[in-house]
Amino acid sequence: MLVMSSGNFIIGEDLSLEGFNTYVKPRLEEYKTEVKDYLVFKDHSHSRVLVSLLGKEGILERIVKISLDEAHKILEKEDKEKGDSRYNKIAWPREIKNYQNGKLQEIYKVIGVYQNDETASKIFQSLAVEYSAKNINSILSEATRQIRYFGEKLKNF
Repeated sequence: MLVMSSGNFIIGEDLSLEGFNTYVKPRLEEYKTEVKDYLVFKDHSHSRVLVSLLGKEGILERIVKISLDEAHKILEKEDKEKGDSRYNKIAWPREIKNYQNGKLQEIYKVIGVYQNDETASKIFQSLAVEYSAKNINSILSEATRQIRYFGEKLKNF
């Protein structure tokens, strides 16, 4: 009997939903990992993708890491073949893998991996609300900063 697990992850940095769907999601699906839910949110002015996955128990995090590595290789190959300035580019290699502590590493964060195949999807709803609120807070903070800046300019006028 195959035991399934589920997990919630944050993937990428400035990765768009279209970039996720084109490059990352197909790699996950190659490893029989189902993307149950996903949400793009802003975190400190960077777009990130919150995903809920269903896959084989014990190796879900490894599948995410391998899938991001493969997506990165595809993007690098496209850059070499078509050049860095290819038009209508929907994703860049640096959005999936970047240098951290001198090493090229996949960009993801594990929120949680669960033995039950339903748990991640149930928890995803709460996570989506939490990260959407952070997104709204980030937008409000930026708007407040710009209003203060504009107010200072008016005061000095």
